[in-house]
Amino acid sequence: MLDPMKPGLNVVPDTLLGDYLEPKAMESGGGGLVSTIGDYTRFIQMIVGGGFVNDARILQPTTLEMMRTNQLPDGVGVQLPNWFMPDTVFGLGFAIKTAPRPDEGDAAIGEYHWGGMAGTHSWMSPASGISGIVFTQRLPGFWHPFSHDFKRLVYQATTM
Repeated sequence: MLDPMKPGLNVVPDTLLGDYLEPKAMESGGGGLVSTIGDYTRFIQMIVGGGFVNDARILQPTTLEMMRTNQLPDGVGVQLPNWFMPDTVFGLGFAIKTAPRPDEGDAAIGEYHWGGMAGTHSWMSPASGISGIVFTQRLPGFWHPFSHDFKRLVYQATTM
């Protein structure tokens, strides 16, 4: 069994390499999306930049607002097997923090973020003006502490 907390490499079944090319019956709006670090960085820059890339508007302000504003009814949260996100609500594009984790400061309140199965994680903090992207390429990426440690160190380094 894969233990994401132990160092080393693991053999991944060949079926994982081409699954995104074959349609699967799974209700997951973002499941299986593939990108490069450069393209994803430009996407995050566009989100932080109010929907603009250079001088071209890509998303309207109302679209951005819906992506970064809770769309769930009051009191509704999300719990997936082995993955619980307390103090988190969901917009139409990102998860949104309503309270910081114990190792985070108030800059994390209102932060919007998203992650991917292979250790992709991004966050944007309107309160601090800081954004970050982590691409670890480690399965499963959700439970690995690296992205949380990296974000904590970024916040510490920028508030000194």
